[in-house]
Amino acid sequence: MKPNKSIAAPTSARPGKLKVIVYFLLLFLPLEFIAFGTRHTDPLISYCLMLFSGWLCWTFIEYFNHCFRMHGSVKTAQIKGYERHMQHHDHPTHLKITGLQRMVLFAGNIGLLFLCIYYRNGVLVFTGLYMGFVLYTLMHWFLHKKLSAKLFPGLHQFHIHHHCKHPDKCFGVTVTWWDHLFDTIPHHQQEITERIKTFYYKS
Repeated sequence: MKPNKSIAAPTSARPGKLKVIVYFLLLFLPLEFIAFGTRHTDPLISYCLMLFSGWLCWTFIEYFNHCFRMHGSVKTAQIKGYERHMQHHDHPTHLKITGLQRMVLFAGNIGLLFLCIYYRNGVLVFTGLYMGFVLYTLMHWFLHKKLSAKLFPGLHQFHIHHHCKHPDKCFGVTVTWWDHLFDTIPHHQQEITERIKTFYYKS
């Protein structure tokens, strides 16, 4: 069994880019305003908000890139990384980032976090963004393991639907809230059969 090849969603099935960006800014900018406004009065809250807003920014980039670049353009030959993404759809467990690379990314994230805490600076926003990317690489790998069905059942089901049933929906990997906010979720979720699982987990 192979995933659906009509990977570009119909125009009516996806939100407009401008709407998506405006919604994100309405969430992100107030967080940044509060974070930088409380740097001197309440540093702990400020630093936590900076870290969180950076991570929030990554989850949006993840969704936006997956929705509008990897699955939203007819000029696929011009999109960097498109062919590799389609190979991943054909062979779900073939991931280009190796285990060693993930460990290096994770170690770098820990180092960045300690530096930010030690120097108490606004690079925490970038650290949160970088942390989001690191978590994405780990979560994406884990969602192709059977154990993820028990630990993260919602994310696991979302990712299987995207790979095997609804390639024009379920674009979030680490979170699903952007899909719910912009209505890119399957309204008629079909049963995940053993045949689908066999394809999804195959090596």
